[in-house]
Amino acid sequence: MTVSGGDSRLQSNVIIGVFHQVLSLLINMVSKYAVRTYLGVEYLGLQTVFGNFCDIFTFAFMGIGTAMMYSLYRPLALGKRKEQAEIYQYYRRIYRILTVAVMSIGSAAVFLVLVVVHADIRVMEITGTYFLYLGSVLIYNRLFLEYYYIMADQKRYICCLVMSTVDGAALVFQVFVLKTAYNYSLFLLCVLVKNIITYFILHSYIKRRYSHLLQEEGMPGTAEQKEIRKNVKDLIIYRAGNVLVNSTDSIVISDLLSTATAGCYSNYMFVSMGIQSMISSFFDSILAKIGHSVSLDGRDKQYSDFLKLSAVNIMVNGITVIGFYWLVQDFISLWMGAEVLLDMKVPAIVALNLYLTGIRQTTAAYRQSAGLFQKVGYIVLGKGLLNLVLSYILGAVYGLMGILTATAVSSVITLYFYEPYMVYRYFGKSWKPEAVYQIVSGGLTYVILRIVGIPLQAMPAHSWFWLCIKGMLCLLLSLACFFLFGAVVSKIIKKLGEKQL
Repeated sequence: MTVSGGDSRLQSNVIIGVFHQVLSLLINMVSKYAVRTYLGVEYLGLQTVFGNFCDIFTFAFMGIGTAMMYSLYRPLALGKRKEQAEIYQYYRRIYRILTVAVMSIGSAAVFLVLVVVHADIRVMEITGTYFLYLGSVLIYNRLFLEYYYIMADQKRYICCLVMSTVDGAALVFQVFVLKTAYNYSLFLLCVLVKNIITYFILHSYIKRRYSHLLQEEGMPGTAEQKEIRKNVKDLIIYRAGNVLVNSTDSIVISDLLSTATAGCYSNYMFVSMGIQSMISSFFDSILAKIGHSVSLDGRDKQYSDFLKLSAVNIMVNGITVIGFYWLVQDFISLWMGAEVLLDMKVPAIVALNLYLTGIRQTTAAYRQSAGLFQKVGYIVLGKGLLNLVLSYILGAVYGLMGILTATAVSSVITLYFYEPYMVYRYFGKSWKPEAVYQIVSGGLTYVILRIVGIPLQAMPAHSWFWLCIKGMLCLLLSLACFFLFGAVVSKIIKKLGEKQL
């Protein structure tokens, strides 16, 4: 992509971004293990339910951040400082209003939390810890105003370094509190303080490095404000749908089954979301680069980059899904203990949902960077509502598997083909190659999964050493199979991709 900013920043964003994600996963692993060890699986489930509820209340923060990045790509690329300041101040006002709204709604929702939590924990403790959790989440989401501006300027590595340092230091205090006091409230208080410190560091960086954002006065023009409000609305709707898909399963599980079951399921989702975050970290690191390319490069150049990125994504997504399916049971057993393992059908359906999410990473990145927010938000919202309804219906009949199956069904019915259609229309190409691409790649991934599984099933992992050996074998076999069969798939995609509307 022939855009300004320098490849060195891109490399820093990718390398440090991946490092941050790996470190975050390790920190969360230790944190979850400490909660499970010193407090029990019910508190693990309680934390999961809290997190899902707060995700529902704070989804708009992420949507607004994405809209702000899109608004800033051109002013940053062209060095228009006054326009940058106007956009920043306008979004700052939106964030303030949203914080008050979320605080009010989140506080009122404590009664719903008490309804869905089925655990041997005192009501007063559930209530008190919920408000601590809500406060820490509000602070965390508030810092995204600074985070997304820095990210739009292709300096995401700054945020990653700050957050990695603070999170690592905070973990020491969190584990110490759990080990000595066995107190979940003190644990959450450490999280709250950590987020406050992170916010002030990033805000100080903004004041020092981008002083013009706070010194310049004025607001965007009427037309610009109208466009911003439209993009914010579309992205909030989009995020709402995503939250209803990703953050309601544990709530439904806790309500229909038990909070302890939600805690056990959270381990699988932790690994799945960890994998997603690793892949997303790469796409987040290049998102600003794509945005600048969309602003400055022609459609042919953008489409060429898109096809290259899609080819990489299919292999990375396939390998991660295969690894998850064959390794997750051994991983959780070593990490949390065999007593928290669920039936093998659970990793199968979670792997399917992981695949359906990962295969859309490239199209989602270009849809977002190109500002294609229209209509897709309502599709995703419909997907989320369908998932919630199906979760309760199928969950009441088939239990845990019914709840998890609802997520896959809702994904296929709604967004699986619509989003690629929008992106290909933006490029002036036929969407049919992408449909074939997804179907063929899905079949290829399944075939490779079965081939790789032949030797892996005969390798029990009774230690972390043997799990690493098993993981390396899985990686090597998956890579070999994808390189062997992937060339054929790439030729099919390339040939079909040359067709015009």
